[in-house]
Amino acid sequence: MKHALGTLLLCAAGMIASTACASGSILAGTGISPRDAYTLGKSVTFQKLVCADCPLQAADLDRDRAESLRASLEARDAVQAQKLG
Repeated sequence: MKHALGTLLLCAAGMIASTACASGSILAGTGISPRDAYTLGKSVTFQKLVCADCPLQAADLDRDRAESLRASLEARDAVQAQKLG
């Protein structure tokens, strides 16, 4: 009987959902907080711009270069918005 109860408790514990998230993860359905936006932006930057086959190498991306890149993207977006509007 003790063995069956232990097995039942073990199975029940396995069915309980937990919400453990890795560092830097974004939870679905929670909205975009400033922290989530930063995490997403950093992730995209290092996946699309800073990698072995990408235009930038990690050593080339310092604060000044990141700010310049951000300003260029914002200017591009403003021009596109004017064309559409």
